[in-house]
Amino acid sequence: MLRADTGDGSGTRPMIFFRRGESFEAFSAESAGDLSDVTTAFAMTVHKAQGSEFDDVLLVLPETDFPLLTRELVYTAVTRARRSVLIVGDPDLLARAVSRTVERHSGVAERLLSR
Repeated sequence: MLRADTGDGSGTRPMIFFRRGESFEAFSAESAGDLSDVTTAFAMTVHKAQGSEFDDVLLVLPETDFPLLTRELVYTAVTRARRSVLIVGDPDLLARAVSRTVERHSGVAERLLSR
């Protein structure tokens, strides 16, 4: 949360900013409701979170689909939480992710079969 000038002549006030593509979208902290329970935190990738646990997890899905978004990645993210998980994003994208499994191609099977 930052104090920012809203441009309406009322001076600065607490604002919350979220990245939207190449720019940021600002929201009034007052419109966000009671933020007394909000604490600062950090973000990390799902891969970096492997082996860790957190009380609460927020999984932010990307805006577009990509091959690395798989059932295993979503599973890893949600199993990091001890208490709660919130998934933010397109429900159709989440459905595609959980229906996609990791495909590993080491070449070992082909080498064994070619002998």
